[in-house]
Amino acid sequence: MMLACTSMGFYSIWRTGHLAFNKHINKSLKLKKSDVVIGYLYIGSSTKKIPSPKKLKIEKFVKKLG
Repeated sequence: MMLACTSMGFYSIWRTGHLAFNKHINKSLKLKKSDVVIGYLYIGSSTKKIPSPKKLKIEKFVKKLG
């Protein structure tokens, strides 16, 4: 999902921790007690341009056997 967001020009961040395990937030979302939130995916835009990743040569990481 995060790769798809990036490819469409959006920023995203996966957050977990105390917010994911907050009973008050779970209640606000009307979750069952048996439901478990493992994290939240924040998606947004920015006026900044997202830099393209540095191009790597596959030969440095892949070796043909045989």
